[in-house]
Amino acid sequence: MKRLLLLTAALLVVFSAVCMAVEESLAVREELTGVQEADSTTVYYTLPQFEQQYPEDGYINQFFAQLCELEMLTELFPSLAYTQGDLHVGYEIGRNDERYLCVILHAETVDGAGKESRAVNFARNGVYAGQKIDLMQVLGLENEVDPEALNDTVFDLVWQQVEKSSGNMDLGYLDGLTAETVSGAFDPKWDFRLDKNGNVVFMIQPGEIAAEMEGVLEYPFLPEELLATIK
Repeated sequence: MKRLLLLTAALLVVFSAVCMAVEESLAVREELTGVQEADSTTVYYTLPQFEQQYPEDGYINQFFAQLCELEMLTELFPSLAYTQGDLHVGYEIGRNDERYLCVILHAETVDGAGKESRAVNFARNGVYAGQKIDLMQVLGLENEVDPEALNDTVFDLVWQQVEKSSGNMDLGYLDGLTAETVSGAFDPKWDFRLDKNGNVVFMIQPGEIAAEMEGVLEYPFLPEELLATIK
């Protein structure tokens, strides 16, 4: 009987933890769909609106409501300014827990010939709750580290991975890649997503350092790895 009671208590703890985790994640309440037209492009979008658990979650919904405007979409996807034809903007959910929400937005031409992916990361608690956050804020380095020093650290780490794998012809890397090429291909401050395993995943868009057909290239690092390198 004692063993049964202990087992029951343990199961209740696990069940409570699972329920809490589910409760802390944000569920999609509805989707905003519509069309925005420019001179040479028609953009069809589908964007999320979430159930609000806390008042700050409302700011996240406001962000995506504002993103329905063509000017805001173009700011996130600069290539929209010179894209021709129909384009679809959709989304998927990355990390989604009590600390962070990551939404990855995909802009893809109807014929599938071109695709970009941009992540938007939000804090769920603390002083930045409900706000879009950058790499410095994720790592807790505000006012502690020179942003350029952090950028250089990320560029070096990503370049090390690229350099190791660039000899593999199956990966489709462009010829003549250098550290300078890589550092010009993305902005560490914003060009990353937070995944469900706790990684900071840096994203380089198609065609920047590899063939377009390779799609978005991703380079994951644990926050502890980044912090250990910068300090």
